[in-house]
Amino acid sequence: MPSRDLTATSIVFVAHLPERGHARSSVPAQAGGCCCCCCCCCLHTLGGIIGAAVAPAWGGRRRYRDQEEQDYDDFRSSAKARYSFDRDEEVEVESRRGPSAVLTFWLSLAALVVLGLIIGPIWGITNNGGPNGGQNGFLAAAFLIVMGLPVLQLAAAAVSAIILASFGGVNRGNEFRRLGKISLGVIVGTVVGLLIMVVLGVALFALR
Repeated sequence: MPSRDLTATSIVFVAHLPERGHARSSVPAQAGGCCCCCCCCCLHTLGGIIGAAVAPAWGGRRRYRDQEEQDYDDFRSSAKARYSFDRDEEVEVESRRGPSAVLTFWLSLAALVVLGLIIGPIWGITNNGGPNGGQNGFLAAAFLIVMGLPVLQLAAAAVSAIILASFGGVNRGNEFRRLGKISLGVIVGTVVGLLIMVVLGVALFALR
């Protein structure tokens, strides 16, 4: 039997059109869906940020003062000019107000984010070794922070509650209510973002 030269044989792949539906794109799915996946998966994080930012203003419409409150404010304004102890009392009250819930929350969140970005490279170097391990750890920490930011926001709210309970002043009750609004805003914003992600995912799957 004569031998065949297999090195001279060429293999040709031909893509035939499908019998039903539309032809699929020649771009791999990993390349085509990457951008949509990255954008859609961040909607819950974006929702949590927006919810925490706008939540303190919920129900914060200014209440009109009645005549008795206006008369009392006028009396205090005139008394300040005549009695110095009233001014000292006002300064004392201001000094006992304590930290703001909104400022404490965002500072706590920033501290947790920075702490995560520091721990990530340290963990990468410890487990993998070398600068590549630190870089990979930083990227992994950044990815986890972006994807799990609502969890960090709730942790920041818990830290803020501890700070307000320890160093809160005469307005502690109002600040705790504002902190509760922030926590509720984080939850509502995250849920809304997740629902939008589900709707977009179903729509993209239906268009395939």
